[in-house]
Amino acid sequence: MQVPKSETSPVIRSIGPSSQMPVSRTSDPPENLKVSFSVESDPKLVELLSNFLISQGIPLEVTKDAKLQELITYLNPKSVIPSDNVMMEYVKRQNSIIKPLINYPKAIGPISVTIDVYDDLNEKFLVFSIHYFENIDERKNVVFLKKISNNQMNAAHIVETIRREVNVHSHHDVKFRHSVSSNTEILQMIALNEHVEQHHICFYHNMSIFVTELLKIEEFSMGIDVLREFIRFFEPESDLYFKFQRFQSSRNKELDLPSMDNNSWESTYIFLTKCLFLHESFETFCEVYGIDFYIYNKSFNDLIHLQRLLRQCVYYCRSMSTPSSCISQIIPTIEGLRRLTDREFSFQQFQQEKILNLLKFSFESYNIPSHEMAVLLDPRFSYTEIFTEEKWKDLESLVIEDFVNNNWRWAINSGIQDTTLMNPRGRMNIISLEITIYRQFLMRERPEESDCPSRWWAERQSPFKLLSVMARELLSCPAVSADASHYFSDGGKLRRLTKTCSGTKLEQNLNLAGSLQNFRGKGASEDEITEDMMTILDRASQETTISENLTPKDISVKKELPEIEDFHEVNWQEPSSSIVKLEPLDPPDESQFDMFTVPTIQDLEHPEQVIHPQSARGCPLRCHICKEMKRPGDYLNIRRECDRLSILAGCLYRELISFQHAERISNFRCIVVCKSHIPEIIEEIYGRIGLTSRKDLYDCSLDRLQDMLINVRRVAPEMTAGALRTALVLFLTKFDQCGEIEIEEHRSPPIQS
Repeated sequence: MQVPKSETSPVIRSIGPSSQMPVSRTSDPPENLKVSFSVESDPKLVELLSNFLISQGIPLEVTKDAKLQELITYLNPKSVIPSDNVMMEYVKRQNSIIKPLINYPKAIGPISVTIDVYDDLNEKFLVFSIHYFENIDERKNVVFLKKISNNQMNAAHIVETIRREVNVHSHHDVKFRHSVSSNTEILQMIALNEHVEQHHICFYHNMSIFVTELLKIEEFSMGIDVLREFIRFFEPESDLYFKFQRFQSSRNKELDLPSMDNNSWESTYIFLTKCLFLHESFETFCEVYGIDFYIYNKSFNDLIHLQRLLRQCVYYCRSMSTPSSCISQIIPTIEGLRRLTDREFSFQQFQQEKILNLLKFSFESYNIPSHEMAVLLDPRFSYTEIFTEEKWKDLESLVIEDFVNNNWRWAINSGIQDTTLMNPRGRMNIISLEITIYRQFLMRERPEESDCPSRWWAERQSPFKLLSVMARELLSCPAVSADASHYFSDGGKLRRLTKTCSGTKLEQNLNLAGSLQNFRGKGASEDEITEDMMTILDRASQETTISENLTPKDISVKKELPEIEDFHEVNWQEPSSSIVKLEPLDPPDESQFDMFTVPTIQDLEHPEQVIHPQSARGCPLRCHICKEMKRPGDYLNIRRECDRLSILAGCLYRELISFQHAERISNFRCIVVCKSHIPEIIEEIYGRIGLTSRKDLYDCSLDRLQDMLINVRRVAPEMTAGALRTALVLFLTKFDQCGEIEIEEHRSPPIQS
């Protein structure tokens, strides 16, 4: 409709019986807001404004607010602001449209559903999401929001409601391949329903079980409790609080204290992170003001490693709460947590065993064929070190068996016509061939972890006609369920809407609001931790790891010490023989002080029993690769990161070390390597990338490095193909001729394993 032009100053025009301003306003609106015209609003404005308000849970009555009207008029002086009644008519029309949100006749492959319920005792709300493929390269995600009548949950009614939303005309034909929920009551009810084939527990539910039990470990819980009590000392407006602020201000440090955590483990993670970030300030403040009640260094070290583990848990939960979430991510995530635990708690065996047992207990329900096959058919993870080679072969056999015995019909129904599919032998041969090609394909190219696996399969539909269909069967299922609390809990997105509307009006608003939402799974959270915090905590973690490497067994002890002459009384004497060639002394170098190690504290009867180790110059050291003691001249101290990563990659390929050992020593600032290992490592690197000279690396395709990049990323997750090529060039430039040239290395003692 054409909006009449205004010849006068900008005017707000409202229509409908609700055009009166609110009685409760404290000041009169501007003069130009008092005039109204009986004209219609632009239908597009009605649509956009209604959709925005409803999608954010804002009642339509907000259009009466003078400030909102002033804002809209500023953006477009000719706008005719619709009344709440006009917008409610739009909402009703949207609800009356018969066309479903899901184009069921065009759906390709399986349909998955996730279900969650928010229950605040007074009322219950149902949130479910439908996931399906309309095009082979993109999975659709549609969200639905419902209020449960009479607060009574019934499995048959819930499933019937969901099926009608998929296909209102013939809902009896609708079946679901996968269902995901964190609500045990719903899982138990739907497990008996014949219209749902497979049931999965929401990953976030199990992650919460794991972290909750993790925080109960005594070493962690006691430290966090001390931090809570310590923060409670600083009551707002108290003298101690102002002292701390003045103290921090004088040092140009963070002034704000961490907020106390609530019942969620994510809030405990944020509280812990902010406390550890302020640890140095807290420690100094306690020394200055004589405060004894604070955590000890041992507790700080424990909490630093705990924080890194929690940080990874938060990261995994966020990555699985996105619209591209998939069950194929679950097993790689569990393996990632296991490896991180091995690395962070390698010097605390008792804690390490506790955490690994918790991991096994919390996530054992995911060791099932559907999840393992999903990992195989996700090109981001397949044929990596998540499983052994034997396990990958077993999974290949499982996929072949599943295709031959159960699912070959859907391949024909998907438009793939081949007479060989009509007998088991033919089906087995054709799917086996595709798996072989798939394995070889991934040796040349592999998507990034952030890429969409469905799009990868769609772009390679031609060589994988059957395997791509099987992949869609499994990749259609998210790892987590939709999050009802995000919408309906206190402070939730739609909470205000549920408190201001009821009955049919609330139902209509929720229907429209659901259609406007993007899928947000459980575990999504806002990032309150800055990069500066992470950098400082990572540095602190490295320092604690270094100190933990110096164990009591590294310190020499003997019962009686010989008397040591005072250093200042030792007089220098020239050599008595002139046969020895006299060389000028090296200039003094302050770095020599780095050549002494400081012993850790031990429980000894007499302090004089501790001998401070002398310089390691000229001493035998143990090779980090073969674990053998080597004399000076037979080993190298490898300090450059590019050299360490290249050596670890070569050792992994030659199976000289395990992945766990590689991850552990990858963070060392220096590793000891036998000289004899270098030629075989170089030979292995050249063989793996198919080159004979380092000069060929400068212009070779990065695709040659993809296989090696997968292994290197296990110890350096941020590594890219370009950075790996640079590292290899630097390494080979230095060591390619190691048998013919002398390699100069500093001999200060590295960190021993």
